[in-house]
Amino acid sequence: MVPVDPVPVQPGEHLPNPNTANVTPIPMTRIDTTRPVAEKTKVFEEQYTLYHSARGLQVDVVDVPFIITFSATPRHPEPDANSRLVVTVRDPETLRLIADEGYHGIYGSAREKSITLYRAGRYIVTLDGRFVDVKVTMGTEKMNVPRIGRLSPFVLLPSIRQLWSRTR
Repeated sequence: MVPVDPVPVQPGEHLPNPNTANVTPIPMTRIDTTRPVAEKTKVFEEQYTLYHSARGLQVDVVDVPFIITFSATPRHPEPDANSRLVVTVRDPETLRLIADEGYHGIYGSAREKSITLYRAGRYIVTLDGRFVDVKVTMGTEKMNVPRIGRLSPFVLLPSIRQLWSRTR
């Protein structure tokens, strides 16, 4: 496959007017960019050392999305051959597997990964590892809708109507 510019523009070429309906642009208000768009709230954080062992945690998810982030650090002199971590999320009543992720083996060698739950409820999170330190952080993520002053969706309606009437 060869990348191709689908619309070649010649230097000095006059580009067409993108506002063919001559609609008056709506003045926009600046958005406060100092506030992050997504705010993370930490609910739980703990460090575990696993040598052929497992830890189970019961998690009651109220706010979604709920993010389980884990960071694995191998404890064996040959981490490629011996260090492993599997994090599973299961339904506590049926033990049905909801999600799984890990470090090494079939999960790859990235040391920091996360699992996101989008449904509220009770879950069992199991950390099963061999020769690994694991730091687990659980929390929620809340999206902040930026405030844009007095502008509301209804301000856009007259402009859309103007555009509609001019194109008929």
